[in-house]
Amino acid sequence: MFRDDAGRAMSRQRMNVRFKHVMERAGLGRDWQPRKTRHTFASIASANGAMIEDIADAMGHVNPNVTRAVYRQQISDTVARAPAAMDRALAAGGETS
Repeated sequence: MFRDDAGRAMSRQRMNVRFKHVMERAGLGRDWQPRKTRHTFASIASANGAMIEDIADAMGHVNPNVTRAVYRQQISDTVARAPAAMDRALAAGGETS
């Protein structure tokens, strides 16, 4: 929930108008929507090695399954890293027990 300058709850429509204004002033254009910032957060966090549990917690999701379902395209590389790491370890004769 966002608040206006007087501390009152801001409507979704009003928040979107203010958000678009901020994006325009930042030189990013008016076609951004607040939900895109969540996708950006998930992508950047995932690309920089954040664990899915930590991303889910930061985004306020009940559990990582919600994050995986909603942001599967943004986090697909991270989800694929664990099996790839296991493949490398086993191919190199790493620990198997």
